[in-house]
Amino acid sequence: MRHAVIWSIFLLFLPMALFAETRYVSEVREITLRTGPGTEYKITDMVKSGTPMTIMEQTGDWTRVQLEDGKDGWVLSRFLQSTVPDGVALKKLQKTYSALKDEADALKDENRTLKEKSETLAVELSRYQNEFAALNTAHENLKSESSAFLELQANHK
Repeated sequence: MRHAVIWSIFLLFLPMALFAETRYVSEVREITLRTGPGTEYKITDMVKSGTPMTIMEQTGDWTRVQLEDGKDGWVLSRFLQSTVPDGVALKKLQKTYSALKDEADALKDENRTLKEKSETLAVELSRYQNEFAALNTAHENLKSESSAFLELQANHK
């Protein structure tokens, strides 16, 4: 008896698992979502192209679907496709391209600014290196001259 209940539950949910796949409204602008599989049934919603939906059941030319917001109903199967419609994919890619282009432009500006700072710092570094070399030479001269002075001073005492 227990096995029969388990098998009954399994067989009940098996068809849903077989149909649970995502489809998209094709390039058509909008399609009707109806309460049943036929044009005589009431329209409950208009579904835009590219709207993802889960296939729940198929009967003839009609497919029962569930939208991401939980609404469910029937649509004509010929308006469904397995891939995102090209127009929707193109719009998404254009948005991504635009965002990446803006980011690239900002990075180019930042790169230009950093190159200018780098050039300025290179000039300053060269100037400071020259000053250091001059001071180092002056320091060595001072050391050699002061050693002679200290030697004289020690002899004088």
